This record gives sequence, structure tokens and C-alpha cells, in this order.
Amino acid sequence: MTSPTPIQKPRRRSFLDHGGPNSINNFASSYTRAQSYVGSSLLEDADAQDDVSPCSSPVLPIHRSDGTRDGYFADQPRSSPNPTQGYDHLDTYNFPNAQRINENTPLDQRDASRRSSRSASGSIYSIGHAGKSTAAQTVFNSLNTLMGIAIFSLSFGFRLSGWVLGILILLFCSVTTNLTAKVLGAVLKKYPHLQTYGDIAHMYGGSRMQLLAIVTFTLDLTGAALSLILLFADSFKLLLPGFDIRFFKAVIVSITFFMSFMPLNVLSMVSLTGIMSTVSILVVIVTSGFIVDKGSNGSLLSPASTNLWPSSLLEALLSIGIFMAPWGGHPVFPELYKDMRHPKKYNTCCNITFMSCLKLDLLVAIVGYLMFGNTVEDSLTKSLMGNRDLPYFMNPLLCVFLGLLPISKMSLVVRPIISSYENYFRMNDTSVLTYKHGRRYRPITTKKVIARVVFMGSLFILSLVFTSFGKVVAFLGSAICCTICITLPLMFYAKFFAEELSTFEKLLIRLGVIVGFAGAVFGTYASFVYETS
Repeated sequence: MTSPTPIQKPRRRSFLDHGGPNSINNFASSYTRAQSYVGSSLLEDADAQDDVSPCSSPVLPIHRSDGTRDGYFADQPRSSPNPTQGYDHLDTYNFPNAQRINENTPLDQRDASRRSSRSASGSIYSIGHAGKSTAAQTVFNSLNTLMGIAIFSLSFGFRLSGWVLGILILLFCSVTTNLTAKVLGAVLKKYPHLQTYGDIAHMYGGSRMQLLAIVTFTLDLTGAALSLILLFADSFKLLLPGFDIRFFKAVIVSITFFMSFMPLNVLSMVSLTGIMSTVSILVVIVTSGFIVDKGSNGSLLSPASTNLWPSSLLEALLSIGIFMAPWGGHPVFPELYKDMRHPKKYNTCCNITFMSCLKLDLLVAIVGYLMFGNTVEDSLTKSLMGNRDLPYFMNPLLCVFLGLLPISKMSLVVRPIISSYENYFRMNDTSVLTYKHGRRYRPITTKKVIARVVFMGSLFILSLVFTSFGKVVAFLGSAICCTICITLPLMFYAKFFAEELSTFEKLLIRLGVIVGFAGAVFGTYASFVYETS
């Protein structure tokens, strides 16, 4: 006679559970999910991320809700999926030859089924809405997505463009990207079977358009990692001038190498220090402008010399990328939309997010330009740390925050790229899937270690070749953000809503596509040609 199964007591509620949907625990869960979306929509394969996904679970291959039979769906039977079924954000792409799996399927068969499904040439999109994040949590995650280190180069952007053109360009970038973020939401609302930016690109132009989005976003992540390395090295070089700058670049790359083996739930919590560091740096920037004596360098009480207009066309073109760089979060917005409890509030969340970011960007850019004028460096933090009129404790304080910021963000930035090439070279196929304390994980193999050493070494070499923080940010803003955040979303909208648009609206969209393409071309040209002083 078997003994009865003991009844498990419910988990005792703590103060972290109070607040309903907006409790601290739910905020933490929403934030962790948002971190998992960075790169997952275009690069990552969830099959290799069983140990780190906060919301991964096997899902059945589900067909498109509209039952269309074109392209990759031509040989697939129609189905009527349950719209209440959950979906796995990190397991977006299921392919036609996938075998049906469920919770009773053995682990080895699940892995074989998933691997075979990803070797097929097609894509079947998931359906259903199982969002958990409230509007407040969505705004918080969106702000965290947009509030990156590009904000530190905005004062340099005003130095290049002057007050008038700079404010106009920054306003245009904010309004346009807010509109295109809503466009992505409108596409997902019309086609609920789509889940990610990659899905939208695939539906628009098939695998080629999806490949374009993947390549563009890979460059974005690589450039973001490079800019973090430069920010870390430039800051510590100013604090400790006796060391070679290559030493500091090697330090941050080495730290990132070891942190790349940490699971996502740990990296997500570590990234919270990046948010706190960014806010702290902004507070230090504004505060320092008032504590410096009047007449001294870097004082807001006696502003430096500034310009109304740009000094040259090349500088004006370079400023386009710098002002566009802070708005490059569009690959993540479809995932944030799908994670909302009430998607109808998405447009309101976008308005709040982009307006808040615009105010913050203007504050930092204007304060920095007033403090240092036409001598401001390509990173405002470099101007602060090089200012001898600041109190002695400012430089070490800034260095602490500038050290924590890249360390906390680098591992999350490079993680999608690492996952992508490890899956491409099948480094996870031979790994033994094991349970440890009830969780799945993949052991670290020699191949993975060697591959990550090579990848980190490549980043280090790139940091020796591209040494200007401002030029890297300008390249990301022009070549990448103009493409992913303006050109492609407008192209998506023009195709998917063609029958609903008036002739005038179609003309405006075409004009927007041209502007986005021109900004990418001319801004990229300027980022390569311009010589920083």
C-alpha cells in the first residue's frame, strides 16, 4: 500500500506580492522576460537556451490563424488552434517538419524534434495572446530598452549640428520612431499569428528580408558591444592615465567572457545595476554643472560658447546618426507588445515612453552642451572626467558607475550573437541535457569555450581598430537605427495596409522610406569620413 502524496502548502505571500499585477515580483518577472527578448526575435534559437529562458516550455506547432496557404504554408493542412494557448517568446520559429510534442514526450525526442524542425526551410508562426505585463511594466521595460549609452553622445551631436538643427533632428527622430513603433503594434494586431520583428520581416519578404533584418541587428549588437568597450576603456584611461588603454579593453572583454556563461535570469538581475548606473551618471552630470564655480570650465552658471548652426555639411550629416541612436529599440517592441495583458494600451505606452525619453535626452544634451560648448567630447562623460575644475571625488565616482554600466550590459548584448553561432555550428547537438535541481542546463564544452574566446578576441581587435565612441554611435544610429526603426516598419505598413491607405498616406509613407534610407546612407558615409579631434 502506497503512502498518500503529501499536500503541498501554498507559498507564503510576502510584501513583494502585494500590489496585484504591479507587485514587485511581477515587475521583476516582466523585466526578466523583457531582457530575454533582446535578440531573441531575430537571432536566438530557444532550443539552446533551455537553461536560461524564464518562460520556455514546449509548444505545439501552430498554423496561421487566417488559414492562408501561400509560400511556406502551401503544403500545410489548415488548423484551428486554441487562441488561449500560451506561447514561448524564445521559441518563435517552428518549422513545417516539426513533430508534435507534449509534456509526456521524452527529452531526447523533444530535442530531436526541435532540431529537425529548424532544419526545414519554412516557418509556422505561433498564435494566441498570453501576455502578462501591465501597462506600467511595459513602459518601464520600454524605457530600459531605449535608455542606453547613446545618450552620452547627444551633447556632441549638438556641437556638430548647432542648436536649431539639432533640436529639429532630435524631435523628428523621436516623433518618427514613436510612429513606427505603433506601426509594428498595428501589424501585430492585424496579424495576431505574428510574434516578433523577424516574423514580420519574413511575412513581408520571405527569408531574404528576414536575413536582412538578422544581419542588420547583428551589426547593431556588435556595434553596441564595441561602444560599451570604448566607454569603459576611455573612462578608466582618464582616471588611470599610467595604464595603456588596451589594458582596460582587455579587462572588460575578459569579464564579459566569464559572465557569458551565466544564465539569463542572473544576467537580467545584474543588468539592473546598469539602469541604476545610468541614472546615477545623469544625476552626477546635472549636479556637477551647478557645483563648479562660476567662470570655470563645465559650469552651468556661466555657459560655454555654443553655435546655432552646424559648421559644415559633414558635421550635420554625422549628427543624424548620433540623434537617431537613442531610439533603436524596435526589434524588441513586438515582443513587448505580445507580452502585454492589455495590448489596446500599447499606443499609450509608446506615447509615454517616447515622450519621457525625449525629455531626458533633451535635458542631458542641453546641459552637456551648455557646460562644455564646442569643446565637448564625443562622450559627455569624457568631458566630465577630463575637467580639472570638478571636485576631486567626482572622477572616482563617475568611474565606478561607468565601470558597472558596461559590465552589466555587455553580457546581455553579446548573448544573442553567441547563441546564434553556437546553434549554427551545432555546438549544442552533442551536449548532454541534464536535470540539476529540477532545471535543465547544457554543460560547458571545450568547443564552446574556444568559440567564445575567438569571439571575444574578435571584439577586442575591433575595439583596437574603431576607437572613436562618437563615430561608432553615429554609425549605429544611421546605418542600423534608420533602417530597422524607420525604413523597414514603413515598408511593412505600406504593404500590409495597402488597401486601407489613401493616396496621400501612401505618398507620405514613401517619403518616410526615402528619408530613412537617405539618413542611413549619408549618416553612414559621414561616420566613416569624419575625423574626430
